[in-house]
This record gives sequence, structure tokens and C-alpha cells, in this order.
Amino acid sequence: MTDEQKSRAELLQELSLLRRRVVELESAADSAPGQIALAVLDSMHDMFAYYDPDLIILWANEASAASVGQNAADLLGRHCYEVWHQRDVPCVDCPVVRALETGRPQEAEITSPDGRLWHIRGYPVRDELGQIVALAEFTQNITVQRQMEQALCESEAQLRQITAQIPAIVYQFLLRADGGYKMLYLNEGCYDLLGLRPEEIQADLDLLMKRFLPGDRELVREIILEPARQVGDYCLDVRILGADDDVIWLRVHASRQALENGDVLWNGVAIDISKRKEMERAGQQQADMLNALYETALVLNSTLELDQVLDLILRQLRQVIPYDSASIQRLREDQLEIVACQGWGEPEKIVGLVFPLTPGFPNHRVVQSKQPLAIEDAAGVYPVFGEQADIYGSGHIRSWLGVPLIVKEQLIGMVTLDRATVRAYTQEEIQLALAFANLAVSAIENARLYGDLRQQMAQLRRTQAQLVQSAKLAAVGELAAGVAHEINNPLTSVLGYAEILQEESAGQVYGQELAIIAREARRARDIIRNLLRFAREVRPQRSRCDVNALIQETLNVVRYHLETGGITIQEVYAPDLVELELDPGQIKQVVLNLISNAAQAMPEGGTLCLQTVLREDSVAISISDTGRGIAAENLERIFDPFFSTRVQGIGLGLSLSLGLIEEHGGHIDVESQAGQGSTFTVCLPIG
Repeated sequence: MTDEQKSRAELLQELSLLRRRVVELESAADSAPGQIALAVLDSMHDMFAYYDPDLIILWANEASAASVGQNAADLLGRHCYEVWHQRDVPCVDCPVVRALETGRPQEAEITSPDGRLWHIRGYPVRDELGQIVALAEFTQNITVQRQMEQALCESEAQLRQITAQIPAIVYQFLLRADGGYKMLYLNEGCYDLLGLRPEEIQADLDLLMKRFLPGDRELVREIILEPARQVGDYCLDVRILGADDDVIWLRVHASRQALENGDVLWNGVAIDISKRKEMERAGQQQADMLNALYETALVLNSTLELDQVLDLILRQLRQVIPYDSASIQRLREDQLEIVACQGWGEPEKIVGLVFPLTPGFPNHRVVQSKQPLAIEDAAGVYPVFGEQADIYGSGHIRSWLGVPLIVKEQLIGMVTLDRATVRAYTQEEIQLALAFANLAVSAIENARLYGDLRQQMAQLRRTQAQLVQSAKLAAVGELAAGVAHEINNPLTSVLGYAEILQEESAGQVYGQELAIIAREARRARDIIRNLLRFAREVRPQRSRCDVNALIQETLNVVRYHLETGGITIQEVYAPDLVELELDPGQIKQVVLNLISNAAQAMPEGGTLCLQTVLREDSVAISISDTGRGIAAENLERIFDPFFSTRVQGIGLGLSLSLGLIEEHGGHIDVESQAGQGSTFTVCLPIG
């Protein structure tokens, strides 16, 4: 029902009451003729007049007369249009005239010559036969009311104009006492932010509520609707879908006003703080990144062991950039080798893999550009991720990120991260990975330098030991040379006379004793020769030799003796072994010495294993036994001249062997544990 219809209904009700009152007054006219009617009508603040069909005033109340500054009696007998509008003819739009013409109540708003605005209602009065015998007019002065309404409209228009310029949503929301609610006001800011017109939201508030993200929607309902009668002013940050379905952060400020009828009125404003939230998030991410990098630097500097550093790099990286699997790859000329990994089911199959840098592949692109490379769907762009999944374990890889590792402008490798879902790596993640890679490179370089230093120290210790050994050998050599010369002459005489006596007393009773003298003299002579060979600097006579053949020839000399002693022989020779420049006699002597030592360590039998291995820069000959082994305290002395743990032997075999191998530019390594056998490895350089 409109305001106009409502006013009309109220007036009709007033007229009906007035008519009943007139009837009551007429019935009481004998006791107080006309007095009661006049009292009632004159008491009205609104104007009331009674006309005949010719529009002549039959009666008017005091309010009517006062409106024109006259007495009521002065108005009687005059035409209404003359009194009210200073006209000579009836007003065309007068509701009283239309009521006379139509026979139905009429109303209208008319402006008097003095500028006042009147709301006039005209009613026909009928007799018992239904004929119009008079006209009643109710008139209200609505000048002030209209002025107030106009001012209100102007204020509202001004408010809309002001709020239209505000990049925010200004609203007024009414929560009724019965639980109902209505959006009383919304500015145009809701359309700029959400793409919804104010009238659309006012007609259907669910259009707005559905735009809030689920969790925030429940928060809005809880705060604004349910406990609104208890909650005071509030400020909250919520997320809502904007006009382009992008997420917008709104900061909502609202004040609560409790009305006398129990309703609650919310006056509020919602401001777009998305940029502020983005800046806060970026600032927090920056702080988190710096904190993570700081912690990473502390962790990575906690060790200098390269394997531990590589493992820590991948573990720390997962703390700042979540991944499903990752690897560290070392650049080796035109190949990449995986030296560490995380996230693979069988990492032992991944670490150590070497693959070529194939042009067009993502790894190659990172190496060539020395820039990070992010791929949203690697399996879609590079089918090799799926085709060679059995080799590289890459069947799960979808999104991929490669970051170069650079030391002093020199690329040494790269770090790869990947996920099992299609998802683009953000620019923030790429920058974070780059910063992390710089820390990782420093840790790797420090660990490498530490490893090099440790190797150099070990080499220095070996060199020092060799110098000491050389000094010992030199001293022993001089002693051996002197002793050998002194003993050699009488020993030659003993051996000579023993052989002569053997020939002269052939078959006599002392023949066996003379044989023993000759045999032991020869053994002593061989010892003297070894001493002389040990002491004398002998240049090897080298030629191109097949190492496998030399070992087999040497082994064949003692094979029968070994096998009859319960020793099982295992031979593992590297195929296509390169030939080396060697003195075959000296190498055979070294191998024979090592085989003899191994056999003596297994008096009750065992296993002897001979193996050759081709390395990057050398050929290795390993001779292993399952014998008694060497005690830890004796390992550093086994190459000392005259040191021996056996009852028989003078301890020159290993010293002599070491000297011969070092003459060839090689070295001998030994691994042994008491009770578990020994392994001697002879390394001979290639070239």
C-alpha cells in the first residue's frame, strides 16, 4: 500500500467517524442544538468545510477560517474558490468539484496563491434517496511536511552523491525483532566492487551472502544476524568474490543502534583492503624467507662433510618450498650426475645416475642459460619424463623447477624440484629457490675445499711416511750392502767347499749332511742377493705388458702348491685391460711376494682372490685372503724393513715390493682386520 493510499484510507475512516458523530449530535440536538457538532469540528487542527452543490460555504470550522485570517462566520454564504483561491470560477482540479461530478470521494494536492501546499479531500453527502445534497471538504496544510520531505530527498541525493565517490560499500542494515531483516541502503560502491546493483541486493540479500567465501560467510551470518542484539560495534576482515570472480578482502566496520521497538540497525562501511593484505602477505613471506635462509645458513654451516651438506640442502629446501621430489646434479663436462636426492622411493638407484645434456631438454636449458627454468606441466612438454620413468624414476613428475648452482660465474651443477601435480611455480618461489641455491653453493664449495684439504693432508701424511720409510730404507740399504759384502765372500767359500765335498763323497755317510749345508748356503746367498737388490738402486727394464697375463703366469708357478695346501683360488680379471709400461720381472716378484704372504696367513687353507680393476687413471691389482689378518697396531709397520710377525722370514718382502711399485710410480694400499683376512691393492698408473 502506498503512502497516498494509506492517507486516503485514514481520511475515509475519519469521515466515517465524523458522520457517526454528526448523527449522534443530531439525535442530541433537542437538548443542545448544534453545540456539540460545533465543538467537535472546531477542535480539529485540520480544516473542515461543508458546501452546498453550488460550492457555497454552509459551515466551516475555526481552522478553516484561521487559514485565511478571518472568522468562521464571515465565510458563510461565500463560494469556496473565492475564499481559498481568490478566484471567480471553480478550480478545475479541485477534488470537491470532482467529487460532485463523479459522486465518489476525491483528493489532490493544491498550491494556494500564497505558496502554501494543501492536501484536499472531497466527499459527496447524499440524502435518503441517494441524491448529492452537500459536499464535505477536509484540508491539511502539508507545506512543512513537503519541505521536510524535499530536504530529506535532497539530503539522500547528496548522501548518494558523496558515497558514490567512495571506493567502498556504505550500507544500512535492519534486523527486525521478529528475526526478519532488510538492507535499507547501499551505495554504488557495491557495483564497482562486486558487480551487483544496490537494488539487486536489496531485493535479494542472498545474492550478496553467496559471494562470501564459505568460512567467512558463516562468520558474517553469525556476527550480523544471530547475536546482533548482544554484540556491539565490530570490525572484521572477510573475503568475498568480486565482479571478475577474484577474491577481494573487505574490512567491515559497523556500529549497532538498538531501536525502541526491538529492531537493530547496523550502519557500516566495507573497504577493499586487498592490496594491503597482499602487501602484508608479501612482507610476511619476505620475513619468512629471510628467517628460513638464516636458519638454512646456520644448518648448512654446521658440517663440512659433503654428503651431509648435500642431504641438509635438500632437507632445508623442503622447509621453504614444498616439493614431492628433488635432486642435486653435478656437472661433469657434457653430462650431469645425480649426487643427492630426496623424495624417490629407491634413492640408491637414483644417486650416481649419469645422463647426457641433450639439447632441448630442461636440464640442458638451465645449464646453457645459467638461469632458473620453471615448467607447469613437464610431462606434457617433455614426454621423456614418462617414457624413461623406469630409469630416472620420473613417472610422477609434472611441475618442474631447475635452478643453477654457480660458483664465481662458473656453473657446477643444478638443483631440481618437482611436484606430482600440474602447478606453476610462483615468481616468489623461484626467487626463493635462487637465494637458497646461493647458500647451497657456498656450503658445497666449503665442503669441497674441506675435502680437498683433507685429501691433501692425507697425501702429506703419506708423503711424510714415505720420506721416513725412504730414510729407513736408505739406512738399511747401506747396512745391508756392507753386511752383504762382508758375508758374501765367506758364504761363497762355504758353498763352494760344500759342493766339492758332495762330489768327492758321493754315496758316503756324510752325503746328506753336505746336501743340507749346500742348500742352506744357497738360501743364505739368496737372502744376501735380496739385501743387495734392496740396497742397490736398480732401474727397471720396462716394456708393454698385459697385467692379467703377468698375474696368471705368476700364479701358475705356485698354483699346485696353493691348491695342495687347501687354498681355493678365485680369479676376476677386468676385460680389455690396457697394457702398461712395466718391468715384468719386478711386477711378478711383487705379485709372488703378496701371494706367498697370503698363503702363509692361511696355514689351514682358505680362499685366495686375485682381481684386476680398470680405474680412471690406474690399474688396480687386488690380492685378498681369508687368513689371520693383521692387528691394527701393526698396519703402519708392515712395510718397514725387517719387520715380520712370522716365525720364519726376515721381513724384507713387503719393503722390497713397495720399493719396486714406487719405482713404477704406483703405491700399495692395505685393508686388514685381525681374524678376517687382508686385502693388498697394488695401483699402477696408466701412461
